[in-house]
Amino acid sequence: AGAAGGFGGGGRHGRHAATPRDRVQRAVQQYVSALGGSRGVASRLGVAVDVGARLFQVLDRVARDGLEAALRAFGRVVDEQSAGAVADALMTLVCEDTAVGLEGILDESMARAACDETFIELYERGVRLSELTPEQVPDVIRSFAINAACLMITRDIATALVDRPRTEEEARTLHTTLKSVIASSMRLELPTLGPATYTIRDIREAIGAAYNDAFRILGAGDDA
Repeated sequence: AGAAGGFGGGGRHGRHAATPRDRVQRAVQQYVSALGGSRGVASRLGVAVDVGARLFQVLDRVARDGLEAALRAFGRVVDEQSAGAVADALMTLVCEDTAVGLEGILDESMARAACDETFIELYERGVRLSELTPEQVPDVIRSFAINAACLMITRDIATALVDRPRTEEEARTLHTTLKSVIASSMRLELPTLGPATYTIRDIREAIGAAYNDAFRILGAGDDA
């Protein structure tokens, strides 16, 4: 179900015209309401939770054992060590093993897109996947969870947009604003003490709880 209204047509807040961020926040609030609350939104992100947990498992192994040893442990080999080849190998490993065959609004292509965006963000920050540390992995998973939610919400309510982006720049601004709104409410605590201290179920539960809490805040119209 799509949300009523959309990103545009936000009207005025008090005496001031609504900003783009105001309109995005209002659209997300309507979206959460249309799905019956934060649990409804979180349930639509079930595949994102599964892929995020698998991504944590793989990257945690990379950070602790090194890229080549980690890939061998998962039955994969990368002949080329370029950033693009490494990212593609990890995306394939993570997404094919978790997203195929699972029902959910977030399909494999969207899971790969969320991974790709997350890896690009890392690259732009000067972080190489082959050089990740265990302390960096939880932040990567949080970024993936935000990107996945942003992609899903954009697709879900695209047909409800009142002021559709007319240019590529407007579309980028919309995407950036939506991501910022979601990120402002996303609190995600993940273990950094080693694989013996957690299970994949623990990671799924942590990501699912973070989604539920974030959209409860956003559904109430408060992203502080």
